[in-house]
Amino acid sequence: MIWIDADSLATKRLVPNDILAMLPEACDIAYRGVRNYPDQTFYIDSSFIAFNLNKRPALDLLGDLRGAYNSGELLQYREWHDSFLIERLLNIYKAHGMKIQSLK
Repeated sequence: MIWIDADSLATKRLVPNDILAMLPEACDIAYRGVRNYPDQTFYIDSSFIAFNLNKRPALDLLGDLRGAYNSGELLQYREWHDSFLIERLLNIYKAHGMKIQSLK
């Protein structure tokens, strides 16, 4: 499953095979890279994330992401945007063996 933000801009036409060719089969999650925000903080760029739904860790992370929004847990963090929450979850999952690939 691939998430691409609606306001993303591609510099060339992308067809499904182009996107799939960028994604390593062995990884659980692949993302575009890191974005530098105006306040000089760096977070994962959540505008393009691919989840390998054949891998249990990716499914678990998606469940935790959904749960953080549905339960309101997100509001307990110092920042409420998706990049902060996804990066927090990726750090936890990576410590437990999740295979994460930056595409940049």
